[in-house]
Amino acid sequence: MVGGSDNIMSLIIRMLPNHIDRYNLRATCRRFYNLCNDRRNFKSFLKLVNRQAMNTPNRKHQGAFSSDQNIKFFEDTLIIKTSTPSVEIFPDSVKNIQLDCACDEINWLFSLIDLFGKRRFDTLEFGDKFFSRENDVTDFEDKLLKMVECFKHVKITHKKNFVMVLQDIF
Repeated sequence: MVGGSDNIMSLIIRMLPNHIDRYNLRATCRRFYNLCNDRRNFKSFLKLVNRQAMNTPNRKHQGAFSSDQNIKFFEDTLIIKTSTPSVEIFPDSVKNIQLDCACDEINWLFSLIDLFGKRRFDTLEFGDKFFSRENDVTDFEDKLLKMVECFKHVKITHKKNFVMVLQDIF
């Protein structure tokens, strides 16, 4: 009988990933309540990869932070809303942006381009992969031109096959 052994029930309770399931099991009887609240069955609901404090640069520390930071964005970013001020998305300390991904992976950035002023950033650098899937983005040429207007300089890392693609776009 599985329910009669506290050790087996403890193993089962530890394997419950959803806190609602654990809460419902806790509400059934006093014995399960004690098992669910036992410290050996406690399981943190957060999976922390790294517990380091991270200091972000602000205006008074701008000179102290001169290294580049790689930031990974995903297409389904839910944190960034259209009502978010552009300063919160890319602070004033961000001057150079390097895009080393396919252009269809940053549709969210194309939709936010209108929030940025013209020539706000110094340099935009496109990686090798950026022009690989431009056919998957609707109105790619218009969106690319809007993006380029936000930068003073544009660098393109290219291979031989990208030269033909760029001639078709411009």
